[in-house]
Amino acid sequence: METVWDCLVVGAGQSGLAARYHLKKRGWNYLILEANSQAAGSWPNYYESLTLFSPARFSSLPGLRFPGDPDRYPARDEVIAYLTHYAKHFELNVATNKKVTHIKKEGPLFLVETESEKWAAKTLIAATGAFAHPYIPDMEGYINLREGSYTPVSTTTRKGLKTSV
Repeated sequence: METVWDCLVVGAGQSGLAARYHLKKRGWNYLILEANSQAAGSWPNYYESLTLFSPARFSSLPGLRFPGDPDRYPARDEVIAYLTHYAKHFELNVATNKKVTHIKKEGPLFLVETESEKWAAKTLIAATGAFAHPYIPDMEGYINLREGSYTPVSTTTRKGLKTSV
């Protein structure tokens, strides 16, 4: 941990990559730490048929237009390609496969640890998003479908329709 960065950015999804634009514009030395193997945030982990909820014209990151028809809704693989191209196009300082395990403030610095390395920075941007560990509220009758088979908790009738929950 010899280098003290002006800024460490945790997460190389849209927010983390966009932060780079402003950091570079200010002349700051920065490093983006990404837990996954590429600069695309959580997008590679989403289902294939996912599309952006907004047209391409509103989905560009600073400094590089989202390619193609501006009125279309880009699919998951197009978003991944755009984000990885963005990182390469601007030669971003992204360290992949660096899952942050601990962050603490010590004096004027943030100390950031992964499983094998440590970094220090004057500022920190947390751009991890909520998709790696989504918050699932405790709800009566909630069933975690990822853990096994589905068994209805209750059946209710509403306006003549039966619904299983």
